[in-house]
Amino acid sequence: MWPRLARTAANEQVFRGFDPELTRLSPGRDPYMEMGSHPDVVERVMDQLGAALPVDCRFLADGRAVLAHPATGRILAMPYGTAYALWLPEDACVEAKRSGLLSTRRWSNGILTDLERQIGPGWLFGAWHADEERWLRAAYDAFNS
Repeated sequence: MWPRLARTAANEQVFRGFDPELTRLSPGRDPYMEMGSHPDVVERVMDQLGAALPVDCRFLADGRAVLAHPATGRILAMPYGTAYALWLPEDACVEAKRSGLLSTRRWSNGILTDLERQIGPGWLFGAWHADEERWLRAAYDAFNS
C-alpha cells in the first residue's frame, strides 16, 4: 500500500477541499476497486501519470489516493469520482486550458464542481490528454527548486 501523506501547510487547501462524497480508503481495501473512483481513473492517475514522474509519488492523503511531491507534500493529482484532477503550474495550466481541460465539471446529477474555487488555482480536471504526463512533470519540477 502507498504511504500516508502528512497534512501540511503546502497541501492543507486540498485536504480541506476533499469532496466528502468521495470514499476514503480504509485499511485492507483495494485502492483500485474500493475507493469511490472508477478503477480506470485510479489506474490513470496512480500508474500512468505517476510513471511520468522521476520518483514514486503515490500516497494516501486522508485515505484518498494522490500523487504528491515527496519532499514538499504538495498534491499534484488525484482521482475524483469518475474523473481526476491535476494541479499544474501557470504555463502548463494555460496550455492545458487551451487544449480543452477545464476547472469545472457538471456531474450527471446536475451538481457543478469548480476545482479552482474548491481547492485553488491551477487545478483542472484531466481528460486523458496526451500532454498530461508532460504537464504533470512540469508540476513536479516546479517544487524541486
